[in-house]
Amino acid sequence: MIAVSTVFNAPEAHTRSAGGPSQSAGAPDGGNQTCAKSGCHAGTAQDRDNMITTTIPASGYIPGETYTITIGTSEGSVVKWGFQATVQDAAGNLQGSYIFTNSAQTQFPTQGNNTNKYVTHTSAGNSTTTPGSKSWSFDWTAPAAGTGEISIYCTINASNNGNNSSNDLILKDVLSVSENISTSIQLEKAENLFTIFPNPSSGVQIKVTIPNETEFTIYNALGKQVLTKQMDQGLQQLDVSELPSGLYFAWIEVDGKKQMKRFVRQ
Repeated sequence: MIAVSTVFNAPEAHTRSAGGPSQSAGAPDGGNQTCAKSGCHAGTAQDRDNMITTTIPASGYIPGETYTITIGTSEGSVVKWGFQATVQDAAGNLQGSYIFTNSAQTQFPTQGNNTNKYVTHTSAGNSTTTPGSKSWSFDWTAPAAGTGEISIYCTINASNNGNNSSNDLILKDVLSVSENISTSIQLEKAENLFTIFPNPSSGVQIKVTIPNETEFTIYNALGKQVLTKQMDQGLQQLDVSELPSGLYFAWIEVDGKKQMKRFVRQ
């Protein structure tokens, strides 16, 4: 839905103690690499669920609203930790923006490419006074309406504090979050930009009339993008046979004006 990755090891000290290089959070723009890679930490990253928690409601994020993202886990008696996180779409684009609410613990990476896409630990944020667990928090402001589903990626390094890059436990997680379509998209009531019929539809096609060539996008009731099609001006037929029965939201933007309409596939 946002991505996080941990990249520290007390060792190589280190350059990693002040935060890991960008593109180490298991996210698309870094080729899904974690800090378990050449030149960083040895070993293989392991999946671990529930390392990412947020204040985003189950109904999805509302564009422009700010939420808190927390990355953390527990592991034995570990005292040295690292992390990296990022929020991206499936194409690897940064979605939303970060607010560092505890700059003593979190920062942008100082090494690598596209550093402003990522959040990592500081030199003061790689240790804990309570052995066995660690967490980092920062705020995230959701992107513009129509962005759709995003993912938070993260990796955490539970270091063995061995002053080298070997035998550290590298953990990764991802959390996908939908956009709350029902409350985030404001209807353009002054002008009817497009029509859908029949609605409800019991067939495999809906007919759409659009004033100009544009991209036509459909979201399900959870705010997940399920269909996108470039459509020409005028009356068009759209195949919705693969959509399960239920409530959907159709979205277009024409000449800077946006409109969403609900329709039901029976």
